[in-house]
Amino acid sequence: MNKDSLLERYIQEGVDFLNSEKYPEAFDSFSRALNIAPLREDIRILLHKALEGKTAQEGTRSEMELRIYEPGFRSFFSTKLFKFLIYTVVISCVIIGFVWAGYYVYYRYFSSVTVSEPATVSNPETEKSNQADTLYSQAIDSLKISDYDKAIDLLEQALTLSPTNPKFQRKLASTLSQKGYQLYNKDDFLGAIELFKKSVEYDPNNPEYFRNLGWSYLELGTRKKNRGESYESYFKDAESAHQKAIQIDPDFAGAYYGLGYVYVRQNKINDAIINYRKAISTQPDSEWASKSQKVLKSLGVD
Repeated sequence: MNKDSLLERYIQEGVDFLNSEKYPEAFDSFSRALNIAPLREDIRILLHKALEGKTAQEGTRSEMELRIYEPGFRSFFSTKLFKFLIYTVVISCVIIGFVWAGYYVYYRYFSSVTVSEPATVSNPETEKSNQADTLYSQAIDSLKISDYDKAIDLLEQALTLSPTNPKFQRKLASTLSQKGYQLYNKDDFLGAIELFKKSVEYDPNNPEYFRNLGWSYLELGTRKKNRGESYESYFKDAESAHQKAIQIDPDFAGAYYGLGYVYVRQNKINDAIINYRKAISTQPDSEWASKSQKVLKSLGVD
C-alpha cells in the first residue's frame, strides 16, 4: 500500500470512528495520518475533535495535549514576547559588532598595539555532527518529493557520521519501509523483503515493519508455490515475522490477521482460526476484526 492510500485509509477510518463516537480509535487513526502528513491542518482539526471526545469519555482531560493538537496552535516561539527577545538579541549583536569593529580599526590603524585574530579551534566531532545534520535535512527535502532512493542514501551517510543517533535510525527505518511498500505494490517481493529487513534492523521495536516483512515473505512463498518451486521456508519466515510483531505489540490485530493468513496458506486451519479470533478480540472494531470475521465465515466457523 502506497503512502497516499495509507493516508486516506487512516483518515477514513478516523472519520468513521468519530461518527460512531469511538474517540480513542479515531484518535489513533488520525495520529497515524498526522505522522504521514504532519502539515495537514484538516487532519489536526479532526485529531483535536477526537482528543476532546476521548478525554470526555475517559473522565480525564490533558489540557497540554489538547493545546498541542489544537488547530492553529501557537507555541511560545511564535508569541510577541519571543519575537521581542529575538529582536533584542539581534540588535545587541549588531551593536557589539560595531563596537568591536571600531576597537579593531582604532588599534589597527591608530595605535602601535597589534590586535591578533582569535585562533579558531577545530572540533572534529562537532564538524561530523554538523555534517550529519546537513545530510539529514537534505534527506527530509528528498522525502517531500518522494525520492526515497536519494533519501535513503543521505540518511545512510548521516548514520555513518553519527551511527548511534536514534532520530536518524528511526527516519531511515521509516524511509526503507516506504520504499518497501513501493516494491511490494509492484510485486517485487524479494526487493521488499530486503528493505523491510533493514527497517527492523534500524527500528526493531516497530511491529508494523515486522508485519510488512511477514506479508512480503508470504506473497513470495505463494508465488513460488504456484510455480512448483520450494516455498516452505518463506512461509516459515512469514510466520516468524508476524509472531515477532505480536511479541512487540500483543494487541496488534493486524499481526494476528496476517498470521492467520499464513496458517491458511499452510493448511493449518485450527491455528488460523485461533489467530483470527484473537484479531477480533483484541480490536473488535478494527478493519482486521471485520476481515477476520469474513474469513471465519468462509471457513464455516461462527
